[in-house]
Amino acid sequence: MITVPICISMAISFGCTRGKPAAQAPDTTRAQSISALYDRVETVFANAAYFKPRSENPRDRAEELPPLILQDLESAADGADAIRGFGVLAIDKLGNLNIDASQPTVYTAGGFVHLNGREYEQTLHIWWYAVSPRTSAAGTVWQGFRTTLGSDGFPIIWEVVSNSDSAAQIFVSESLEKACIAAFGEPLPGRRFSIERSLADQPRVVVSRVLADGPVPMGPWIYLRASDRAVSTIICRCMPSQVEDISQTAYYEMAPLSTLAELQMDAGAREVIPAGPDELNHGVPDMADPSWLEDALRLPPEF
Repeated sequence: MITVPICISMAISFGCTRGKPAAQAPDTTRAQSISALYDRVETVFANAAYFKPRSENPRDRAEELPPLILQDLESAADGADAIRGFGVLAIDKLGNLNIDASQPTVYTAGGFVHLNGREYEQTLHIWWYAVSPRTSAAGTVWQGFRTTLGSDGFPIIWEVVSNSDSAAQIFVSESLEKACIAAFGEPLPGRRFSIERSLADQPRVVVSRVLADGPVPMGPWIYLRASDRAVSTIICRCMPSQVEDISQTAYYEMAPLSTLAELQMDAGAREVIPAGPDELNHGVPDMADPSWLEDALRLPPEF
């Protein structure tokens, strides 16, 4: 059991309104960062730990689309002391946050977003890590992804969400990218996909990859780097694997994000912990409002 002070002031709302951000000129450092996000999706893990959901009786849409998580182990020593495994959250008598990595847990939520005048269902999957006291960072790190579903129930957009990211990493379905090509033509200069806005308009947003359309709606594979647990790539379960060997397999539990509010009420925690997705503090603040996708991407008219 790892105990750390609570340091979660949080904000993902499903339904705010926002104005369009002012355009920014890309700088060299940011361009290099975006290039790295493009390139790392091709990384193949030599060895990984595999986390899969234990539940076989989903209670809602989020549990119907659970991720299969692969944690890189090849260079695990680089980050083993910095960030521990993800686990279940609890509050002790002093109001401190406990993260028990012996019980891997993914917290879920659902909601809806309006894009181009239409309503789309979204799901959220996040998990928490404890940061070691031996590092300069304190408290916790949360990581996960938000999925937007098409009118047919198939996932079409996956957004990497975290309280530590400085750029927005997005993945889209092949069918959505094809619709963008039909509507807008080829990718803009410096971009790899038609759905991406210009670097001047959205210098902190990158669509890292286009995912094959699966035969049925399903959760994706999530590949996590060893050093910082950041997302290396997201792929469809129908796409070729990017891991050579899986040496460890474990189950994770799924729990509604709302149960964390119940913990605070039961234990009288000193600070607020998230009762829902509208209380998460994003590394990229614009992502707190799911409707930001209208500004972040070139969504086709028929979307």
